[in-house]
This record gives sequence, structure tokens and C-alpha cells, in this order.
Amino acid sequence: MNQLKSVCAVVSCLFLFACGPQPAAVDKTPAAAAPAVAAAPVPVTPAEPTPSCVFKLGYEAWEPYQYTNLDNKAAGLDIELLQAVLDKMGCTMQTQQGSWTELMAAVKSGELDMLAGASQTEARRIFANFSDPYRTEQFTLFIRSAESASYPQTTLTDFILAGHRVGIISDYFYGDDLAEMAAQDTYKANFVEASLGELNVARLIDGDIDGMLEDSFVARSMLKRKGLEKQIGPHSITLASSDVFVMFSKVAVPAERVQAFNQALMQIRQDGSYQQIVGRYQQ
Repeated sequence: MNQLKSVCAVVSCLFLFACGPQPAAVDKTPAAAAPAVAAAPVPVTPAEPTPSCVFKLGYEAWEPYQYTNLDNKAAGLDIELLQAVLDKMGCTMQTQQGSWTELMAAVKSGELDMLAGASQTEARRIFANFSDPYRTEQFTLFIRSAESASYPQTTLTDFILAGHRVGIISDYFYGDDLAEMAAQDTYKANFVEASLGELNVARLIDGDIDGMLEDSFVARSMLKRKGLEKQIGPHSITLASSDVFVMFSKVAVPAERVQAFNQALMQIRQDGSYQQIVGRYQQ
């Protein structure tokens, strides 16, 4: 009996030993180098979003090139051409209407990015870059139709020398010859400035001026709209045709964007978009 108890005790000890936690095995191989502790992730600062390509365009009331339509939106040949170019660039356009003098000042300060229908001058090149030419224009002398026989002159210089007064738009460029003549004290009084073409029309009807210089396309559109086609008509005196450009503020528009504009302008000429737009206004 005692022997049986002894055997049971031994078996019980072996059973407890087998079920209990095993001692850790001793690794007698050389210890490996501890793995490097992973560095804490460095927070990534989100990249600045690419600024959207937006051009702020100034425009004046100069139908059919630039005007505000019945929906109170900018419209006209220049507006459509510029929009087609900016679409090619992936850019959008914001518009602001004003007088030419106001718009020029805004481009100079950088408040506006660009103006359409601009001529290049040395004074403007100081604060603006210019696109490739995108159309041409020609100014014509318009007079009261009933008095056409009273003005036999064949050049604008002769018209001025005869003592006649000509209505012009402030800060417009009509060519070097006229600019030089208008700067002379002898002839300053013969050039009457206005902020809008409509004011020149009113002055011409009232007899305050004897003629007005206006783009023939613009004048015909304006006279038709006002029902004055019979009262006012073109004289044979015209100025030389000249190229027209888009003027970009040096303060607001990098030169690379002007280059991109020129490339897009070339594209709409090549794909036919340019002629489609112009063709609608020639009908």
C-alpha cells in the first residue's frame, strides 16, 4: 500500500511538472544586433494648391468689339476671341467694365490683368507687355452727312489746318502723326477729348465738333443702334490700318503667361475657331 502511494506520488509530480510553464531555453549563440528602432513618421505638409488660372479683363463700351449684353454679361468680338484663347489655356475670365482711361490705370497698377483692342506705344510698354497682334483696325473721320460738301479736305492734317474740330477718345492712340499734332499748342484746341464714343456722337449732332474719329466697324454699329445712320456718315478721310494687341499688366501677369497666350492664339487660328468667331461678326 505504501509502495502504491509512493508510485502515485511520483506520477503526480511528473504530471504537474509536464503541465506547468516551461523554463525558457537558453540561446548560447552570439546575440544578434538589435533591430533599429523605426523612426517616427514625419508629418507631411500638404502642397499648396496650384492657383487657378484666372485673367481679369477690363473692357469698355465699344460695340461690336466689347460691350455689355442684355444679360448683363461682357460680349463682343474681342470678348469671344479672348475667351476662345483662354479656353485653350485652361483659364477662366473675369470682366470689369469702365472707361478706357480707368481701365488703363487699373492695368498699370495690377488691379486688372489685361485689356483687349490696344495699340503698342512706348509709354505703354513701360508698364505692359503685349500679345501677338490678333486683329487690325482702321479709324475713319465721321461727319454730319448734310455738310459733307463743306469738307473738301483729303487728309486729317488738312482738316485740322482748316480750323475744324475733331472728337477723339481720351488715351486712344491714333498713330504717331496725329499724336504729334495733338501735342502742339497750336492745334490742341482742335482735338476735343471724350471718355466714350457716344459723347462724340452727341457733340457732333449738337455742332460742338465738326467730325469724330472712330473705328468704322464701331461707328456703323453705334449709329445704327441710335438710328443716326442718315444724320452722320463717313468722310473719305481715313487713318492707316494698324495692328491690335492684348495688353497685359507687368505687375500682375508673368511674361510666361503672355507666351502661353500667344501659343493658344496660334492654336485657335490653326483649328479654325478664330475664323468662325470673326465670320459671325462679318455677316
